[in-house]
Amino acid sequence: MTNPENEPKKLPSQEIEHPIEPEAEEVLPNKEANFEDTATPNRKELEKRDQEIHNTYSAAIQESEKNGNQESVRALQEKMEEELLFVRNEYKKFNSLEFRNGEASIREYIEKNGLNEMVEEFHIEQMKDVCRLSLVIPSCQEGPDILHTLESIVKQKNGDGSAMDPEVFEVVIVVNQKESSSQEIKSSNQETLQAIDEFKKKNPTFNIHAIFKEFSDDKGGIGWARKLGSDLALARSFARQKAEAEKEPLYIAGSDADTIMDEGYVGELIDAANNYSDAAYGGGVDFDHDLEKVLGEEAAKKLRLEGMRELLLRAFDGGLQGANFAIREDIYARMGGSSIKKYGEDAENDQHLRALGKQPALLKSKHLTSSRRMIKDFEGYLASMRGDSSDYFQQRATEYSKVEGSGEQISFTPSELDEIIAYQKLNRADLIIRNLTPENFDNPAMIQFIGKENYDKLKNLTPEEFEAKVLSENFKKELRISLAYNMSKLFSTIIPYTEKDKVIIGIPKERS
Repeated sequence: MTNPENEPKKLPSQEIEHPIEPEAEEVLPNKEANFEDTATPNRKELEKRDQEIHNTYSAAIQESEKNGNQESVRALQEKMEEELLFVRNEYKKFNSLEFRNGEASIREYIEKNGLNEMVEEFHIEQMKDVCRLSLVIPSCQEGPDILHTLESIVKQKNGDGSAMDPEVFEVVIVVNQKESSSQEIKSSNQETLQAIDEFKKKNPTFNIHAIFKEFSDDKGGIGWARKLGSDLALARSFARQKAEAEKEPLYIAGSDADTIMDEGYVGELIDAANNYSDAAYGGGVDFDHDLEKVLGEEAAKKLRLEGMRELLLRAFDGGLQGANFAIREDIYARMGGSSIKKYGEDAENDQHLRALGKQPALLKSKHLTSSRRMIKDFEGYLASMRGDSSDYFQQRATEYSKVEGSGEQISFTPSELDEIIAYQKLNRADLIIRNLTPENFDNPAMIQFIGKENYDKLKNLTPEEFEAKVLSENFKKELRISLAYNMSKLFSTIIPYTEKDKVIIGIPKERS
C-alpha cells in the first residue's frame, strides 16, 4: 500500500494552462492565410513560464527535503522536468508549424524577386540537404584580410569541443563593388576572390561560396550585398526536395568581412534552432585592440563602454546587429528580405522583425570585429572640431569603399575627448528614441535609460498616444537630454557628466 506522505503533492502550476496549447495547429492559419496579426509566443514568454515552473516546484522540493522525504523529492523533480519539457516541446512545435505555414510566403517572395533566375545567373552550387545555417558575408576591398574571418569559420566547434560537421552550415561571401569604383577597390576585390579560392582548395570539406557583383551606381553597399547573398540562400534552401516530415528551417545569418567569430557560434545557433526554432537570433560584438593602439587606453575605454552595449541589448530584448544575427527563412521572407541601406540596415531589419510581432533570442556567442570604423569616426569628429571644412560624415555616407585609418596614434586633448564623448552620448540617445516602442519602454533596463519620470509620462498612453508623444519635438528634446544624462549617471566611473556635456547636451530640467 502506498504511503500517502510519499505521494507528490498536486502543485498549483499543474493547473495553470500551458501558454501554448497542444492544439497549436488550430491557432495557425492555413498556408494561404495572412497571419501578421497572429499572437505568437516568443522566447521571453517561454523563459518566464520556465521560471514559474522552477519556482513552484522548487518550493515543494525544498519542503520535501526538509522533511527528509527523498521519494517525494525525486517524484517532484521528475514532474518538474516533465512539465518543462512539455512547455519547450510545445514552443518548438508552434514555431515549427509556423515555419511550415510560411511556405507560401517564401514561394511568393522568391517568385516576386526572380530569385531562381538569380541563382542560375551566379552559378552557385546547390545547398546541402542537411544544411541548417547559411552565413552571408558582404565584402568590399578586403583583399586577403578576408582570410582572418574564414579561419575563424573553419575552427567552429560543438558545445563539447569537437569540430563542427561542415555539412550543416555554409558560407556565402558577396564580393561587391560599384561600376564607378576606383581601380584600387576593384584590384582589392580580385585579391579577395583569389584568396577565397585558395582557401577553399585547402579546406575542401567546407561549403564556402564566393560570388562577385558589380552594382550600378544607384545601388550597392553593404545592405544590397547582404540582401543578394541572403536571397540566394533562401532560394537555394527552398529548392531542396525534402519530405514534409524532414523539413527543418534554414537560418540566414549575417556577419561582416572584418569579423572573427566565436568558435562556438555556429554550434550555438544550430543547437538553438534544433531545440527552439526561434524566429531570429542576435548576439553581441566586441571591438579589436587597434582602438587602444591608436587612441590610448582611456579614450578606448570610454568609446568601448561594453557595459552600456550589453545594457542596450537587454533594453531592446536583444537585437539584430549586422555582424552577429540569424533569421529563420520564413520570417526573412515575411520581412520582405533584408534592408538595402548602406548604414543602419541592421536596425531596419530589427524594426521589420518586430513589426511581425517577433523579437530575437539573445545569443551568448560574441564576435570580434574591427574597430577601424570607430577610429575613423573619432578622426572625423576631431577634424570637424578643429575647423576642417569638409564634412566627414556626409562623405562617409556617400563613399563606397573600405574604411581605412592610418594606423598611427592620434593626438587629442582631454577637452576634445570629452566633446567627442558628449556627441557619442547624443548618438546613443537618438538610437534609443528611434527604437522606443510601447512594447519595450517598460523593460527594466530601458527604464534605467529613460528614467522614472519619463516612464511615468508614457506608461498610461495608448499606442497612438505613445507614438505621438515620442515624436513630439518638445518631449523628444527633453528625453534626449535625460537619456544622455542617465548614461553618464549609470556609467559615472567611465563617462561622467562633464562641462562639455552641459554645453552640448544640456541639463535635464529636474537637475537644473
